[in-house]
Amino acid sequence: MALEESEFVDEVTIVDSSQSETLFRVVWNNDVDGLFGLIRDTDAALLEAEGLGDDWVFRMRFSERESLSEFYQACIQKGLTPDLEEVNSPFSSADTSSFGVSEPQREVLLAALEKGYFDVPREINLTNLAEDLDISDTAASQRIRRGMNTLLSGTLASREKRDLDSDDE
Repeated sequence: MALEESEFVDEVTIVDSSQSETLFRVVWNNDVDGLFGLIRDTDAALLEAEGLGDDWVFRMRFSERESLSEFYQACIQKGLTPDLEEVNSPFSSADTSSFGVSEPQREVLLAALEKGYFDVPREINLTNLAEDLDISDTAASQRIRRGMNTLLSGTLASREKRDLDSDDE
């Protein structure tokens, strides 16, 4: 593969693969410069890259906000003009298992999952789920809807939006 033959790459391994996508782990050597050098220097993880001519869209993950800021400033200094479309933190700093949902939403969603609310057919209805949690069925319903909205917006809808945006070009 061409990537393995690049003078800037020390190692390429396939992490996972499906019919339409392949996930690679690339170890860049110290000779790489430009954008990939900045990615390496700020220890960013390149999650996705898609190019159309001279325009590229990257999805990257940084271990901390300061690394993102360092990367952005370094791009500007090198004459690159990044267009930062979205910055998000999928985890609350207080609880890394929340995926952006509030604690009450998390509690209801996990209980709903464990008790079979999402099964077909349902093992428990909304009224009984709410009773088990000692909350109103309205509160349970709202927490489920808002929690699902948060989860879907940060995952499937986020990816779909990126796919639609790239189709518009």
